[in-house]
Amino acid sequence: MSISKVISELNRLVADGLVAKYAIGGAVAAQAYIETSSTEDIDAFVIVAGDEAKSLAPLGAIWSDLVANGAKQDGQYLVIGDWPLQILIIDEPLYAEAIVGARPVDFDGQTALLMPPEHLAAIALNTGRSKDYQRVAEFISQGSTTVEQITELVGRFGLQDAWKKYLTRFPPDDANS
Repeated sequence: MSISKVISELNRLVADGLVAKYAIGGAVAAQAYIETSSTEDIDAFVIVAGDEAKSLAPLGAIWSDLVANGAKQDGQYLVIGDWPLQILIIDEPLYAEAIVGARPVDFDGQTALLMPPEHLAAIALNTGRSKDYQRVAEFISQGSTTVEQITELVGRFGLQDAWKKYLTRFPPDDANS
C-alpha cells in the first residue's frame, strides 16, 4: 500500500496554511530508520498556527478539509487511499521539537517529514509500552541513534524515570552503551 496520497494531503495542508508544520511519527516514521513490525495507520503530529493553536478547534478545520478532498471517516481515523490517518495535536515540548526537527524523506516519490530517530526513541520511552521499549533498543542496536543522544533528550525532557525503567528491561550491554 502506497502512502504517497497521505503525504500529498499532509503537504497540501501545509501549503494551504491549515497546518504550520507536521511530522509523521510512530511505526511509519520508525521504519525509515529501523526494521519495524507492520502498522495499520499513520500518525501525523501537527503544529497549528493562530489563536486557537492551543485547542482542538483547528482539528475540525483540518478534518473537514481532508473529507472535502476525498478522505473517508472511519472512527477516529480519516482514510486516505488505503491508509488510516490519525492527526494529533500534542502540546508538549518533546513533540514540538520532534516536529520542528522533522527530516524530509522520500516515500513513493513524495517528500514526507519524519520525526528524527532520537526523538522517536524518546517518545517511545515516554509512552512506555513493551513494544515501545523494544523499539528504543532497535534504534540503538541498528545505529539509528545513540545512547548519548537519547540520554540528552531524557535529561532535557524529564524522562529519567522512563529511562531507568527501560534500563531494567534492556541493561546497558543490551542497549550498546
